[in-house]
Amino acid sequence: MHIDAHQHFWRYRAKDYGWISNCMDVLKDDFLPPDLIPHLEKADINSCVAVQARQSDEETRWLIGLAEEYNIICGVVGWIDLCSPDLVSRLKSYEGSTWLRGFRHVLQDEKDDRFMMRSSFLEGVTLLGNAGYTYDILVFSRQLPVVLEFLEALPEMPLVIDHIAKPEISGNNKQSWADDLEEVAKFPYVLCKISGLVSKSDWDANILNQYLEHVLHCFGPTRIMFGSDWPVCNLAANYQQVYDLVHQFVVNNAPTYLDDIFGGNAARFYGIR
Repeated sequence: MHIDAHQHFWRYRAKDYGWISNCMDVLKDDFLPPDLIPHLEKADINSCVAVQARQSDEETRWLIGLAEEYNIICGVVGWIDLCSPDLVSRLKSYEGSTWLRGFRHVLQDEKDDRFMMRSSFLEGVTLLGNAGYTYDILVFSRQLPVVLEFLEALPEMPLVIDHIAKPEISGNNKQSWADDLEEVAKFPYVLCKISGLVSKSDWDANILNQYLEHVLHCFGPTRIMFGSDWPVCNLAANYQQVYDLVHQFVVNNAPTYLDDIFGGNAARFYGIR
């Protein structure tokens, strides 16, 4: 099974997607499973993991509904208030869902970079693990030192870093990102998504490959997974360009692990059969 481990769906309403700014007009549209299917078929990908794009319970239930309707969706990463005093009962309300595999909170948007170290948040993520769910870590690279503390507080919790921790590709923080990511990778239960690489129209495959080489070096081929970040990738590239970029890198650097990076690792992490 070939899996796109990270993409989004939405029916666009400005009030629901405040993160879509005026410089992101290409995203101000509806993006639904029928729109994605042709891209998956062209790339020989069988299914996808739908990741939350709104921080609401409504979002989680809507994505589960899409998964029940469209068989291309093999898993859902939803949102839940991890600091809620009634988190246990909220999690129980999802017990009947076979599609919900994990949760994500948009930590990159929190004003406090140490938000993830609040006791209520740590307790919430622990409850996710106890209930059999995974957690996606969405942060900017500057937050990686705090992520290290977060990981130390959550031994054995199944975690995955989204978008290789969003380094500033055109900036000057590559070395700090590289050093911090190497430390993160020392936690053997943490994986990394090769996703969200293309965000600016002047992206250069040769430069991006340098970042991918480091990710592969740190995590190895059994702890990384491909994600298109569609439709957000449309800001700078189409689906096929994103797929080709990562596919060619894997062919050149870890060809015997193609099936793992493009499906097997995601299936094992999210418990997809």
